[in-house]
Amino acid sequence: IEGLTVSVFEIINHFFGESVTVSGLLTAQDLEAQLKGKDLGDALLISENMLRDGEEIFLDDVTLSQLSERLNIPIFANRTDGFDLFERMIGE
Repeated sequence: IEGLTVSVFEIINHFFGESVTVSGLLTAQDLEAQLKGKDLGDALLISENMLRDGEEIFLDDVTLSQLSERLNIPIFANRTDGFDLFERMIGE
């Protein structure tokens, strides 16, 4: 995709411990602490399994909109199958 730049950030799980490596157990506080001050581009895309099922709330009770405000960037939760990630990348 012409002009598209994608950055991938490693997030270490300090909340549950560094040996926990699944995205479904990441918290907003770990995301905030490790992404604050970085160039995040125009939007932050995360896996929807980082949120409680059917809600826009992380396991540490921070909402998606609260984290978006704290990082000053729109955040979108994507399905784990990758289809909506692709659609967002091509602008659909």
